[in-house]
Amino acid sequence: MIALIDSWAWLEFFAGSKTGEMVKTYLMDEDQEIIKSIINLAEIYSTALDRFDEQPAEKRRGPWSHDAI
Repeated sequence: MIALIDSWAWLEFFAGSKTGEMVKTYLMDEDQEIIKSIINLAEIYSTALDRFDEQPAEKRRGPWSHDAI
């Protein structure tokens, strides 16, 4: 199955919230194909910059690098 995970859900996942744990079940399911959207990347990165500073934002970006999209 293919899934596009919304930016809000990614943020919950990165925050380690209870809702993020539900998102994690989709991310860890080998039968799921997760689609990464450049719009999601921009929203997540912008939120990380607002909440933290550039260095943690870059660290959280991880596999969302430009080459991976």
